[in-house]
Amino acid sequence: MELSKRERNLLALAAGILLPLFLLRLVWTPLLDYQARLTAETARLEAEVAQLQSLGDAYLRAQRQQGAQASLIRQSEGVLAGLGLQSGAELAMRGQGEVLSLGLDGLTLAQVVSLVHRFEDARPAIQVKNLDLQLSLTKERHLKLQLQLERP
Repeated sequence: MELSKRERNLLALAAGILLPLFLLRLVWTPLLDYQARLTAETARLEAEVAQLQSLGDAYLRAQRQQGAQASLIRQSEGVLAGLGLQSGAELAMRGQGEVLSLGLDGLTLAQVVSLVHRFEDARPAIQVKNLDLQLSLTKERHLKLQLQLERP
């Protein structure tokens, strides 16, 4: 089957038009799809990185807070031991771990004053946030002390 010159020209023209469209469909469209997938994946990974950074910051804050809590407890125990009051003390962290609650029963007024003085003069500083003093129910003429301590 022999094609005439006119048919060959039309066939060449059709090939010239269809071949770039075929190459566009075969090469360019997958590249655009790949770029769109990469853009979506990049956005997802950036959101994940931001979330991980946020979690990392929260973890570091929690670690610092735990260290501060442990330091406050150790220092408070040292003050109590220095006065010989450690055996009857009840220590508990309250709230977000910023406040240390300390309960003592059967103290004399001199022991209460000495204890508060030692806490206020401690280095690093310990601030007495709240002080509740009541008569002791277990020992006559003694006091029950409830303190809330924190770092200033």
